[in-house]
Amino acid sequence: MRSFIAICLALLMLLTAGCAKQAELVPESSVPGYFSQRQTLSGGSKMLRNVLLADVTAVREGEEVCLTLHFAQDGEPSRIPEYTVEPLMSPARLKVTLHAAAADVLALDLPPMGEFMGMVVETVEESAVVYLQFSGHVAYKLEENEESGTLTLRVRADDAVQLQQYHVKVPYRENSGLAGQFALTPALCDDFEHLCSLSAGFETIENADAQCKAINTALEEAGSDDTAEVIRLYSGQAPGYTEPVSRSMLTVMGAIKTDEGVLDGELIAMDARFLCWTDDGGMVMARPIVEEVDGADAITGEELWVYNLNTGRREQLSDAVFVSVQKAAFSSDWRYLAFVDQDEGARLMYLLDRRSGGLTFLSAEGMGDYTADFAWGTDGRLYAMCGEDSMQLMAYDPVVAQSDEDALTAMEEREGSYGSVGYADGKVFFGDRDGLLYALDAQTHERVQFEETSGFLLSPNGKKMLLIDVELMEDDTTVTTLRVRDMASGLTVQIASQTAISGYLWAQDGSALFYLTSNKGAQDAQDYPVRLQRYSVVTGVTEDLGALASNTIFRGQTQDDVIVLFYQDRGGVFYPITYKIDLTGGKMTEEDELIVTLE
Repeated sequence: MRSFIAICLALLMLLTAGCAKQAELVPESSVPGYFSQRQTLSGGSKMLRNVLLADVTAVREGEEVCLTLHFAQDGEPSRIPEYTVEPLMSPARLKVTLHAAAADVLALDLPPMGEFMGMVVETVEESAVVYLQFSGHVAYKLEENEESGTLTLRVRADDAVQLQQYHVKVPYRENSGLAGQFALTPALCDDFEHLCSLSAGFETIENADAQCKAINTALEEAGSDDTAEVIRLYSGQAPGYTEPVSRSMLTVMGAIKTDEGVLDGELIAMDARFLCWTDDGGMVMARPIVEEVDGADAITGEELWVYNLNTGRREQLSDAVFVSVQKAAFSSDWRYLAFVDQDEGARLMYLLDRRSGGLTFLSAEGMGDYTADFAWGTDGRLYAMCGEDSMQLMAYDPVVAQSDEDALTAMEEREGSYGSVGYADGKVFFGDRDGLLYALDAQTHERVQFEETSGFLLSPNGKKMLLIDVELMEDDTTVTTLRVRDMASGLTVQIASQTAISGYLWAQDGSALFYLTSNKGAQDAQDYPVRLQRYSVVTGVTEDLGALASNTIFRGQTQDDVIVLFYQDRGGVFYPITYKIDLTGGKMTEEDELIVTLE
């Protein structure tokens, strides 16, 4: 008899172990008597097997949303199986694991109500897992009803502090092996129709990048065309829905087509565009901020980041938000970053001190609301053609600004133009509206006419100048003639004559000039609209490198690489995608499946 009583007591202890564990916890939310989204609860009976989650219902009772799970066994209400309720932070979810149970309910069947936004149901091994998603932090408590076979989660809004973390986002695939390998969980996107899979949150973007790289490697090894990306979320925020980006599409977008095959580029960023290089191999990038506006996602601004290709690290340069950064360049000592932010009709000038992190709004310091162009001098001064109603050549000295003296001076009193600005060998170069190029001595302010040309571009070392002559033809099309001038000897060489040219840039060391010519009329012109040309100032030879899938190029680190940019439509938002193409030994494929991309 005593043995029988002991067995019964042991069974009773097992049945009530979960409830005892719940009772031992002290509720820690801002709502009295409710548990926070950092507290895990468990309960139910460990002795039950083959229990079915037959239904999930939701009702609103005042400030609470009551989510009730109904259990059945052989068609009748069942006692509650062993369960664990684990809160997840980004987005705010309650993960209910029903051990040794199955589910007979469909995901997304439950309509939104109050803070409750939707439900996802999965089967993991021999358990059913229910993800209940909310619009923000929630506080919750549990009610077990053994007679009706129900477990009710009473949920209320909790005013907990929002936390910002980085997550890896992957297109949702049911029963994906990656979910268990990388602890990915399903989540409703902000349209509350589509699903994605998310990693746990990371405090730093570097850790998220490492996880993203590992997941992308696993996807490629598994033969999947999916790609993972890093996103930033607040703890109560749903991830934005964007069209999944396929690996094959990304490969084709960053490609040059040659006679030997297709040269693929290296994907640098799926959500940022290149601006300039840093001194240690980093890339200053403009990253769009995507937020919901009038019920749809839209780009509401940009942030400045540095992506370091050598270390793999990413860091935000400034907490400030900009509209659309058009040009950025470092001073000769690499301390100051000057950049122009375009805001509708204004082009606003900023200066960022990398040492102190200070940001100076130069437009408000006297440069006016429009900066046509700027260039750094080797003397440490910033030269800009700027103003309000009219343009004037100005110089800004950040060293003088440190002593609280007036750091902005006019280089000359004459009205300037809206053209380019360059600096070489102690002279500031700029053009006027009549097609004349001038050189102004930075010390004496003496101006002399230098060339007659529509525009110009100095090489980074100041030894060569590209002269750009644009003509309007009778059919209203424009053609361009390119000449390269040696700054020391004055010798000028014509390298292209009356050609449709859409872009040009100097190699970092000034040894080569890249430019884009039209590929119109070619069989593959729709997918490869331009051809990439490289002129060597050493040999004087122009080389056709192949047909390029992008109309936008930027300077690489050497004469053997270029940066290319695309814009891709993902759910109505055009995201910038940046590639680096190695012109000497990149990945070659014999064929490619061409996909029309958006410029």
